[in-house]
Amino acid sequence: MLILVGPSASGKTQIVQLLRKDYGLNKMVTYTSRLPRVGEVDGVDYHFLSKEEFEKKIKEDFFIEYVVYNGNYYGTAKACISNDKVVILEPSGLKHYLEKVRSQVKVAFLRCSDEIVRIRTIKYCVFFLVFTFLYHKKDVKLQSRLTEIYKIHNHHIINYLFVIPS
Repeated sequence: MLILVGPSASGKTQIVQLLRKDYGLNKMVTYTSRLPRVGEVDGVDYHFLSKEEFEKKIKEDFFIEYVVYNGNYYGTAKACISNDKVVILEPSGLKHYLEKVRSQVKVAFLRCSDEIVRIRTIKYCVFFLVFTFLYHKKDVKLQSRLTEIYKIHNHHIINYLFVIPS
């Protein structure tokens, strides 16, 4: 099993797509308690659970690892581990894999320049700005995520995202 670890906007998702297409690896479909984003499919992008369902699975020792990120749970099921899969993890999730199944995994740490991360992050934010204005939704979770991105990247363009029509 291959584990990819890297900061936001480091290209992890694109690498998984290439590994699937060119080398036949399967993407491990992980679990989350967050709501699906536009275009995401349950069982393909994630297994979407309610917070209560996720917490029940934690108590049942269903996950090899789980984390809370931006107020939502994310985790991988023990039953999904196999040699033909690739998964994207946060460093804290990686720690659990190394403690429990070190001999079954290979790890790749991804890095890219701060400039590339900044450009990709701006593109991500602009996309959601346009989406929000088009659909006239006041999205508190989006604002929270963009605030987090702002703290990380401190770029002026994100200031415009808080002028969202109600």
